[in-house]
Amino acid sequence: MDELEALRKAIDSGKDELAKLQTLWQVQQKQFVVELMQLKAAQAVHETNRQQISALIDADTLFTYQELKKRKGLAVAKVEQGICQGCRIYPAQYRPAAGEGRRCGALQQLRPDYLSRLKNYEINH
Repeated sequence: MDELEALRKAIDSGKDELAKLQTLWQVQQKQFVVELMQLKAAQAVHETNRQQISALIDADTLFTYQELKKRKGLAVAKVEQGICQGCRIYPAQYRPAAGEGRRCGALQQLRPDYLSRLKNYEINH
């Protein structure tokens, strides 16, 4: 009888633990749904911003950017002390003028008027 009673207590304890875990799971599921909705809303805002910025860039430059991003995962990189922070080499053809944005890779040749439009967009938005 003692063994049977111990098994019943273990079963009851297991049922209690299961109920607690199910409640916790339901609470976490609700939190995840809320977080997912927030992330989707943020993604929509970022996509809108991306479309607005893309409209400021000529088609050839945008195509080059998208192709580099697709192939290499990185299309624009900062140059610090003459070294590309994306590929860690010195881009020999890159000679930044004082005060210009520092860009590397295929998009290092962005025309100053595009850079200034992008900077103005960032300031105004």
